[in-house]
Amino acid sequence: MAEERVAKLQLQRVQWRPYAAETELSDALLRAHATVVTQKPSTQGLLWPSKLGLLVCLPRPIIFVGPVKGAIGDSVQRTCNSACFAPGEAESLADYLEDLYSTWPPAGATVLNPGWTFASAYKEWKRVLGVT
Repeated sequence: MAEERVAKLQLQRVQWRPYAAETELSDALLRAHATVVTQKPSTQGLLWPSKLGLLVCLPRPIIFVGPVKGAIGDSVQRTCNSACFAPGEAESLADYLEDLYSTWPPAGATVLNPGWTFASAYKEWKRVLGVT
């Protein structure tokens, strides 16, 4: 359905990538200008989007579409250049994407977000999930 919508809107800068193996995931994500995480509002408080722990460490903006007030929204908004949008906020999301596109590529080297390491991300991920 997403590919059909892209074709209908005649979007030119969309690329579809195949599944990335775990060993290739970080490199695949770094090829993106931004990452997108979604969550249905009905799952708020029950689920944490599975790749968010890794995405908050990468030097890429996160676009979160879901409940903006809560642990996930708070976490995303603390991540550099990231933004949260409630379902239906298409115009605000489009404005954000336009601003993001106009400032690409970002300044600076490809590094983890300040203060993060993959080990600290893993520790945070375990904390969020309640795993000891």
